[in-house]
Order: sequence, then structure tokens, then C-alpha cells
Amino acid sequence: MYRIGVLSTTGAEQGNLIWADLRGHLREYGWAEGKNLVIDWRYAEAKYERLPDLAAELVGPRAGRRGSSEGGGRFGPYTNHRGLC
Repeated sequence: MYRIGVLSTTGAEQGNLIWADLRGHLREYGWAEGKNLVIDWRYAEAKYERLPDLAAELVGPRAGRRGSSEGGGRFGPYTNHRGLC
């Protein structure tokens, strides 16, 4: 599964409106969240001092791990995902 990390300065409610187009365009090209794509969302909620920590979460050890059988995430187990830039 491929992985996209999204870091937003807004909150989840505003982010859903802003990123709805991204999801739509991805679907047009055959990418479906939870099917062949994981989107990791991080929201700073206008607390800009949180941005470095949130960015570190997105590119941390989980981003580079492949074939993990770890479960419990928003979309279940990550399998064969790659961190993409």
C-alpha cells in the first residue's frame, strides 16, 4: 500500500473541506483510501509550534517500514507501504 502524509495548519474539520478535492482526484486515477492508499493526516490546529513534531510523526520509523503486520491503525494493518515524497 502506498502512503501519503498530509500536514495541515488547520483542524480536521477545515482540513476535510480543503482536501476533499485531493481525495476526488486520487479516486479518478484509481487510488482509494484504505484500499491501495493510506493517507496519514496531521493537524496543527493553528498551533504552529506543533508543526515540527507532527512532521516528525509523518516521516518517523513507521514511514519507512515495509511489510508490517501492525494493526489498529485508522485503516487496519499497514502492509508493504512506502513513505512517498
